[in-house]
Amino acid sequence: MDEIWKKNRYLEIGASHPEAARIRRLLGDGSAEDAGLCVLDGYWALEKAANAGMKVLSFVFCPELLTSEEAGRLFKKYTELTGNVYSVSKKTFARLTERDDLVGMTACAEFPRWTGEDLSGAKLLAVLDGLETPGNIGTVLRTCDGAGVDGVLVVNRKAKIRSQKVIKASMGAAFTVPMIEFSSVGECRDWLSARGFSVYLADTRAERDYDTEPYRFPAALVAGSERYGISRDWYDGSENMIKIPMRGISDSLNVGVAASIFLYEMSQRLHAEL
Repeated sequence: MDEIWKKNRYLEIGASHPEAARIRRLLGDGSAEDAGLCVLDGYWALEKAANAGMKVLSFVFCPELLTSEEAGRLFKKYTELTGNVYSVSKKTFARLTERDDLVGMTACAEFPRWTGEDLSGAKLLAVLDGLETPGNIGTVLRTCDGAGVDGVLVVNRKAKIRSQKVIKASMGAAFTVPMIEFSSVGECRDWLSARGFSVYLADTRAERDYDTEPYRFPAALVAGSERYGISRDWYDGSENMIKIPMRGISDSLNVGVAASIFLYEMSQRLHAEL
């Protein structure tokens, strides 16, 4: 491994260098100048991002931490993806990651930007209304990837979509599942209506169960906030409410788990029609 970076003299930087400072900001709340960027923290994130064709702005590595063949392969790949390659000490690298195990490589990349055109012809969508927990958002993204859901619409956003927790929980699906954010429920509803979507609200008060509902496609499932549920603006008397029957002492499931159950059922129905 030593020969790989000794062959090229990469700039050695400290924690105060602008690129190191940007990575630290992105691991926190970020700033306006960091909009649209994310950190690729760990081997699997680096691999998934490269496979997704994401634009890499910079790559930072710690020589003394890179000892495996996998590290050598990823190092070679990322030094080909960007010319902005920096070497740091182990102490500095520890400040550029949220991981307990220091893998020795991280990168700054442009998070995918999606538009309505990317969802042209979509048949099944998930709508996240006010979800606050990054892990739940990541779970839904991972489910969408697995179930073949075409994309995710986000409204009343309460969590940072580009956060490490979302990326990790999604197992990289955040890099490939199209996500579009709307400024209001009204804007989102109009977008769905203009494209002929039937909207289904995941609501524990529903009279109909998710596995007996005669779904009409294209369809969108709305999952609401962990604390407050679905926004009132979705209800106007014409809504389709569906529920998962609860046969124990709990009155509902975690939103990530519940959305996964709904979406897989809807996906099965959709593909049965195709």
